[in-house]
Amino acid sequence: MTLRAVLGLLPARARVKAGTATAFGTTRALGPRGLRDVGPGRVGMVFQDPLSALDPLARVGAQVREVCRVVGGEGRRSARDRSVALLTQVGLPDPAALARRYPHELSGGQRQRVVIALALAARPRILLCDEPTTALDVTVQATILRLLADLRRDLGLTVVFVSHDLPVVTSVCDSVTVLRHGRVTEAGPVAEVLTAPRHPYTRELIDAARALELETP
Repeated sequence: MTLRAVLGLLPARARVKAGTATAFGTTRALGPRGLRDVGPGRVGMVFQDPLSALDPLARVGAQVREVCRVVGGEGRRSARDRSVALLTQVGLPDPAALARRYPHELSGGQRQRVVIALALAARPRILLCDEPTTALDVTVQATILRLLADLRRDLGLTVVFVSHDLPVVTSVCDSVTVLRHGRVTEAGPVAEVLTAPRHPYTRELIDAARALELETP
């Protein structure tokens, strides 16, 4: 819900009671629209469940083209060419053929790559990732994490990554913020927070993660 609140995508009966967000040098109170008013496409979102994030009745290429046109301001031909380029950029094989498929015809990893392409279509500067590997098996998870790391490096993106998986946080993040009941309990460099936590709640999280690792056969 945290990232949905940032983008003003909360369910109808949910609301933000307090809080601010800072982006592009401006701090603003979070209202119903979140950060959507900072400018078209400046903040992109990768959702947790790619199947529910995609339109089941539209071919994936058409969905990417629509974002290129509506948010990115591309013309029809330019949007078509760029949609194929984006599907290539996120590592999908034979993107021209894959663009003609529907979401249910793709694997989970392929669908998540399409969702990432959609997020990149408007050339965002900030990419919000809401547990983007939770629904994937471990092998596919690793490839998606590598893709996000490569995109961050190559495109100069700021990536905000929400996860309950501490090994994932350790592998992909430079800094970490620990939340409890919607409030910050601790923040700092990943190596510092996860190896020498100051807050009892952070220590509890780390101890629980270690216990789960020991129980895993």
